[in-house]
Amino acid sequence: MPAQQIPTDARTHLWRALDLHHEAGDVVGQAHTHIKLAMTWWRAGNSRDDQPHADKALDQARHALELYRTAGHRWGEANALNAVGWFQVLLGRPQEAISPCRAALALLEELDLSGRANTWDSIAYAHHLLGQHTEAITCYQHSLDLYRRLGDRFFEADIISYLGDAYHAVGQPELARAAWREALVIFDGLDHPDAERVRTQLVALDSPPPRTR
Repeated sequence: MPAQQIPTDARTHLWRALDLHHEAGDVVGQAHTHIKLAMTWWRAGNSRDDQPHADKALDQARHALELYRTAGHRWGEANALNAVGWFQVLLGRPQEAISPCRAALALLEELDLSGRANTWDSIAYAHHLLGQHTEAITCYQHSLDLYRRLGDRFFEADIISYLGDAYHAVGQPELARAAWREALVIFDGLDHPDAERVRTQLVALDSPPPRTR
């Protein structure tokens, strides 16, 4: 089945749900649906670097944020703030992403461990794209600590793999190698396709540089 077929089918039902929530005057229900619509646009891409519909996802996240604030729904507001920041990152605007993500963290401090882990990842990736790799490492570590507390093995491996990227960017290949190897063990144990991405990075790291004349 094509990668974009499932999100497209889901959106048909979500638009209908949005109409029903609107007719019922259910503001929180509308906000939840906008967030779900944002996720379908996001999942139409194949990776962090392949997000052809991030602008549509951002628009839906902003609608959700406005509605959550209207309803006084703090967890939803925090989730939407992180979504707004994340989609800004995917659109190549990492500097604009940090402020809403930091605002999300302030709300999530007392509400949601998983949300905090996810938001630290968003902030880390924004710093990474800005070339602020030391800050990215610190933020990835915060995210990793929280995912380990949650016992979420996939996201633990995911964050470790991107932590390896940050180590590689600051010229610490041994730390990058250790991180990627750790991530690979977990991905392989989960039989997850992301193992191939990490394996490719390890091969490239250990390959000798091309010879020059």
